[in-house]
Amino acid sequence: LVIADVETGRVLTRIEFPEPNKPVRDLQFSKTGESLLTLFNDRFIVYRTSDWIICQEVRLPNENAGQFKLSTDGSSIVVVSESTLLFFNANTFDLQQSFSAYDGTFSTVGTSVSGQFFAAGYSDGTTQLVNADSLTSIAVLRGHRASIQRIVFLNNDRTLMTSDGDGVVRLWDVTSHRELGI
Repeated sequence: LVIADVETGRVLTRIEFPEPNKPVRDLQFSKTGESLLTLFNDRFIVYRTSDWIICQEVRLPNENAGQFKLSTDGSSIVVVSESTLLFFNANTFDLQQSFSAYDGTFSTVGTSVSGQFFAAGYSDGTTQLVNADSLTSIAVLRGHRASIQRIVFLNNDRTLMTSDGDGVVRLWDVTSHRELGI
């Protein structure tokens, strides 16, 4: 992995991964910029950006991780695998909770600004709205025909935006669970 200065293009460092044959599935800087998180199918590795040294390596309970997201406030890391969402504390990297797919395969996840909800996107085009504290399903939103690619909470968590692999964007009312428009 090559880290370069965006403005100058100057290479800052090159990171050699512990297992070069395993591809990186996703990467993301922490909210503070103090660390770089790199996701592999079976683990994530956290690098300190001041010296690019590994400061944490977290093994995952399964080997099908595909992406991860930071919660809006930066306090949690959500690892998305095919059948499970894993929630980690972003400071200690301890596993806090997990959430299993109701039916089908996860494709993405979005977290609300307030931290009250998350929405899980599925490869069949459905989106599941979930209470983040109790992990109970609030609603399953149907309307897309392709895999959900992106989920964003808007308007102080009152509106949910979902987009799919065909480029269709839908808006949903979080309270009534009704579609507001395409």
